Amino acid sequence: MNRHLGRFLLAALSPRMIQRWGGVQAVRTFRRAAATVPAYRDFLTRLRVPINSIWTYDDFARRVPVCDKENYLRQYPLEMLCRHGTLSGKYTLERSSGYSGTPFFWLRARNEDRKLRDHVEYMFRDMFQAHRTQTLVVVTWSQGTWVTGEKFARTVRHLGESGRLKVTVVSPGINLDETIEILTHFLPRFEQTVMAGYPPFLRDIIVQGRERGIDWPRHRVHLFTGGEGFPENWRDFMAEALAIERINRHGAGQIIAGYGSADTGIGAGGETPLALLVRRLAWRDQDLCRDLFGGKPSVPSVFQYEPTLLFAEQIDGELVFTCRSAMPLVRYNIHDRGGTITLEHLTRVLRDHGYNHTTMLRDLGWPKETHYPLPLFYVFGRSDGTATIYGVNIYTEDIYQALSQRDVVSLHTGEFRVRTEYTGRATQRLTVQVRLRPETSPSPALSSAISRQILNSLCDSNTEYRHLHDMKGTRVEPAIELTHAPLGDGGNGFKHRYH
Repeated sequence: MNRHLGRFLLAALSPRMIQRWGGVQAVRTFRRAAATVPAYRDFLTRLRVPINSIWTYDDFARRVPVCDKENYLRQYPLEMLCRHGTLSGKYTLERSSGYSGTPFFWLRARNEDRKLRDHVEYMFRDMFQAHRTQTLVVVTWSQGTWVTGEKFARTVRHLGESGRLKVTVVSPGINLDETIEILTHFLPRFEQTVMAGYPPFLRDIIVQGRERGIDWPRHRVHLFTGGEGFPENWRDFMAEALAIERINRHGAGQIIAGYGSADTGIGAGGETPLALLVRRLAWRDQDLCRDLFGGKPSVPSVFQYEPTLLFAEQIDGELVFTCRSAMPLVRYNIHDRGGTITLEHLTRVLRDHGYNHTTMLRDLGWPKETHYPLPLFYVFGRSDGTATIYGVNIYTEDIYQALSQRDVVSLHTGEFRVRTEYTGRATQRLTVQVRLRPETSPSPALSSAISRQILNSLCDSNTEYRHLHDMKGTRVEPAIELTHAPLGDGGNGFKHRYH
């Protein structure tokens, strides 16, 4: 969408109209996929879906089945998943981790990246004012066929080449020494710097850079994160290190996140001034948090999204997306736990708790045109038990495989929990809790043996983790907690396995 046209439509349409138009586009995406994508047509036929009876959003919601990677994508050849059953006209190939570390490949059409450019341009203009401020952009996500780093860097470069943004882009990836060398030389040469990457790696840059002589408070630095979530105390830690006195204030350094995936695209949702305000309020106000996010006291990540480009639904506590692409996805369950919130509902709940988001954003200095009348979705984490560290997925199947090895399998009950934690200094740590059998005594030696088995399993089966371990060593190895107590659900969404 043209930037000026987009601003006009956002100003002219009510939140309810935007949401309804998103439903109309979802139906159109369904009908187009049913007509042009051989795999989806076969999928619907096998399930006896009455395609020609689905014309309205109510029809769509009642009759269109939910699909995911296992019941749909992995059942068909790649060509059949594409429009018109061909790879022709798909200008780029991207890779994602896939299920249990098995890579999955995605083909993209040119118009998909044009939508991403619009999203990134909005962000760089509204959040960073990079259209009028000379900006160094340092991209520290993994490069190569893994989608986020390469695509984000290419997108920002295009916006710089076209003159839409005043940016200079460099892509060191997850090479810490090279990143700090670049920053040491070029931070003083630019009016501001945007560093983009995984939350724990950005933290490493800040801490290591300070130890190597970078005086962060002397520079205007923004952080843009993606690939995994983080708690609000991580944001506070980073803000203090960068001397950002007030988080989410217009014109100050920004620390914001984006939501995306290889499946739905990396520009699926953004942490706008409103989304960040809502998350910060929920973090401080447990009653508000419960009322907004389905009665849960934990604070999810919160994003605004454009429902005419990516239509989001909440089904059985998980997010389901419909999006147009070279490989269209209709009611696709990415297996993230979360939900959706209309702007009307958000406004009502905030008001009931004594908050006026319009007034609060104005007090933070955000101009009216940045108060997007868009719905929001929120994400607690993966429902399939996947944890992440430095943006790398850690699958429960790999942990289960390690705990099934002969020398440890008889010592535990088979119940375990995987989680990623942030310490008080915002350092990320991968922790695996294992429930021992009553007759097994916990010991440092047993913890080391289990840790070694899990490390070997991860390095053998997960190429991303193996590369990360080569870079980070012991810092990303699992910490083991041994217990005799039942682990229970714990409310963190990580799956427990038994045998």
